[in-house]
Amino acid sequence: MMRNKKLAFFALPLFINFGHALASSAEAVSLPEDSVRIAAQADSAKRMTRDGVSLKEVVVNGSSNKEVQMKSALNVVRANQQFIEENFSGSLMQTLSRLPGVQAMSVGSGESKPVIRGLGFNRVLVAENGIKHEGQQWGDDHGLEIDQYAIDQAEVVKGPASLTYGSDAIGGVINLRSNTIPLKKFAGQVNLFGRTNNESIGSSVRLMGRAGRFWYKANATWVDYADSKVPADSIEYYSYWIKLKDQRLRNTAGRELDGNLMLGYAGDGWNTSFRIADVNTKAGFFANAHGLEVRLSDIDYDRSRRDIDLPCHTVNHFLVSNHTDRSWADGMLEGDFAYQNNRQRELSEPVSHGYMPIPPNTTERSFTKQTFSANVKVMQQMGKHALQAGTNVEHQRNRRGGWGFILPDFEQLAFGAFAMDKWELSEKLSLTAGARFDHGSVRIHSYHDWYKTPWKASTSDASMDDAEQQDAVQQGDSAYMERSANLSRSFNSFTWSVGVNRMLGDWVLKLNVGKSFRMPIAKELGMDGVNYNLFRYEKGNTSLKPEESYQVDAGIVYEKGVLSVQLTPYLNYFP
Repeated sequence: MMRNKKLAFFALPLFINFGHALASSAEAVSLPEDSVRIAAQADSAKRMTRDGVSLKEVVVNGSSNKEVQMKSALNVVRANQQFIEENFSGSLMQTLSRLPGVQAMSVGSGESKPVIRGLGFNRVLVAENGIKHEGQQWGDDHGLEIDQYAIDQAEVVKGPASLTYGSDAIGGVINLRSNTIPLKKFAGQVNLFGRTNNESIGSSVRLMGRAGRFWYKANATWVDYADSKVPADSIEYYSYWIKLKDQRLRNTAGRELDGNLMLGYAGDGWNTSFRIADVNTKAGFFANAHGLEVRLSDIDYDRSRRDIDLPCHTVNHFLVSNHTDRSWADGMLEGDFAYQNNRQRELSEPVSHGYMPIPPNTTERSFTKQTFSANVKVMQQMGKHALQAGTNVEHQRNRRGGWGFILPDFEQLAFGAFAMDKWELSEKLSLTAGARFDHGSVRIHSYHDWYKTPWKASTSDASMDDAEQQDAVQQGDSAYMERSANLSRSFNSFTWSVGVNRMLGDWVLKLNVGKSFRMPIAKELGMDGVNYNLFRYEKGNTSLKPEESYQVDAGIVYEKGVLSVQLTPYLNYFP
């Protein structure tokens, strides 16, 4: 509870663009969208300068909203770079939350995670250039480690997308693209921004260009923000009123430093690009989030509104990826391959709790998650049928650290294969159907407390009916209690989807019916600890089954001139 007052806040972004065009407009590049082809004039090649590259034709890309909606039986909405700039907010998902049906779950003032139609966490999948983003998305205090200034386009699929993406796409998919090929020989953008709520200041510099068939993109972003301000002088916590200095939530400041580099080559009928991205954030937790120990702390939390004291967390997300595609007259083969290393640390003052003595350091929890991903997809046009088939493989390895336990070590493997067909009965009527098979396995490692818990064995409990005590490492009248036992589980699932699209003048009608699933994650199977961000104790269930959902998704779109109206009712049934 807060004692409220009125405050006003605003954000001030400034965008500066510059660039140098190529010698010929024939430098335009085909992108994977609907295209309008314009034949190049024969005499245009004669007027090109020596460093120009002669192409047979120019490809100008663009799609109206109706054309976008006719592509898929699911409800899709897109946001380009202009939308991101015009709706700039403190994080990527806060920016995209301006789209209908999309919300942002804020993690402080500088981080957030996606929610689509009320579903979030591991029920919404985020993909960067075709690669599933893998962090610690199960946690309420873990946001997306993605630089919004490196994004060219965002596509939001509202509704089940397990058919092409597999597990974790029950609620929808946010597909981010940053690998569009530059059209200019050299171009750049400088973004300067600020916000009054948390006195955020920052800048982002983006450079890109082409040299013949080679192209590049580079991006660097820096953000620094102070403690958030709220319209209250105090906050109530368990009938205790916590006073705030200058209406600020102490120790909620943070900073971010990101870098992206992309190199690519556009060949005859094939393209390839390599990307390296490194995202670094450090943010404080509200100083009273761990209870009332702040009253006993020696830290002066009100000394500065820009310093980051304990408790806090640090995040580093490193990504190396490759996208390669090969096209021919009526088809395309494309592959996406990536390695991700996500490292997170939660730091807090060492305080004894229960039977746990004072810890030796400030690292309460740490997680290091390595993910290897490979996606291959082939598309072939056969008359009125657009056929697709593909496979996805992902391997995760997670290791924990620190004196506070909540998530065990684990390895996870997921494999899936799908096939689908889009049958265009006419320009205004199409049917889509597909099926997918998935197999997943997870292996959880045992964990025992690093301190002993008093426990006296007696004749009455010699049978060890309690599994937790039975597996405890007994030493006299105390034991290193087991929080997580060794566990191996495997899961199989068959999913399907059927949809129809119909265009009637200015109207687009669509309907999709399908089944999707989500494999239980290690957190749900083996978690055992206090989640301070939710003020609750969480314990996993080793017997969980895969989550299945049957969905009916409809769409009614009306577009005429500048007017666009959409109605997207849906029904989810979880048996």
